[in-house]
Amino acid sequence: RLLFALIAGTILLDAALFLPALQLLKKLLVMMSLLAFLTFTVSGVWSYLKGHKEVRFYMLAWLGVMLSSLLMNLRHIVGLEIPQETVHDSMRAVMVLDAMMMGLAIADRYNQLRRSRQVAMQQNLESARHRLELNQRLSDLTERHDEAVRQARSRDGHIQNLVHDLRQPLHALRLNVMSLTDTPQAQPERMEAAFAYLEGLIGQ
Repeated sequence: RLLFALIAGTILLDAALFLPALQLLKKLLVMMSLLAFLTFTVSGVWSYLKGHKEVRFYMLAWLGVMLSSLLMNLRHIVGLEIPQETVHDSMRAVMVLDAMMMGLAIADRYNQLRRSRQVAMQQNLESARHRLELNQRLSDLTERHDEAVRQARSRDGHIQNLVHDLRQPLHALRLNVMSLTDTPQAQPERMEAAFAYLEGLIGQ
């Protein structure tokens, strides 16, 4: 909001003072430039302190611009005897610093994207391993269930009813494992508990 206010104020000053008071307009613009650069620098520092490490190069670039603008204000507004060549040299140094910081910012952004891709690939690999493990356990449960069904045919009706009751939770568990392709983080604790329950029940 402050930046938008500075932009709107600059436009209004240009429109109001361009013809009647050009020298006053120049001084006001020099002062507003310092305020704008100070705002950029403070915003960069605030973002850096909030954890956005990628802004550090932009913050350093704006810091250099702000110092150069400060020299200009001290000379033209305050009236300090600062050589014009010193002000110009500071501007040249800031241009070099700006270009260097922008290059470092681009390289840093590239490294961050590469690290993000590596993390995403690692997470996908872990998710694939987890799904494979669950599918193997599910296959083992299915085989043990089928074996229990075959054994139950030669036993009493109570065992047959118990094996029959296992079919529905086993089918639901199979659907949950299949759904991991779309939602890999879906209720892992409940799924693990279901696996443990069925494995223990069938193993009895």
